[in-house]
Amino acid sequence: MIDLNAFTAEVHQKLPLTKAMGVRFSSFNQQVAELITEVPFAPNINDKGTAFGGSIAALATFSGWSLVSLLIRQQELVADVLVYHSEIDYLSPMDGDFYSRAVLEPKEVQAFFATLKERGKAKLEVSVDIAQNDTITGVYKGGYIAKLEQ
Repeated sequence: MIDLNAFTAEVHQKLPLTKAMGVRFSSFNQQVAELITEVPFAPNINDKGTAFGGSIAALATFSGWSLVSLLIRQQELVADVLVYHSEIDYLSPMDGDFYSRAVLEPKEVQAFFATLKERGKAKLEVSVDIAQNDTITGVYKGGYIAKLEQ
């Protein structure tokens, strides 16, 4: 079982921006390949009084990377995970705390692990919704590559 508090502390150490943003992983469900990540509004505000677009993009990128990383850990594998492609659409501004929901299709996860175990590296596309108060305010797609450490 994954300890999300320990994972959050580890990510804060390895990726200092996550600590500055106040990133907190609040829910991980391996069965449905879903990760919920929260951030407070105050350190992520822009000059317009809404959430900073860079913080939103960073949150989505971290969420996708973290979901892939956590799934790999659940398989008791060790791999480097990198983002190689990302795109985001901002649907509406946010003026308070917000969160992301990263999710993968189970078939995609199975294919990813089959390739990773066979070839030592594999790619995966992660979808992430950004939301405030259960209203989706942005959508992200990120391509991630994992390479098993030898």
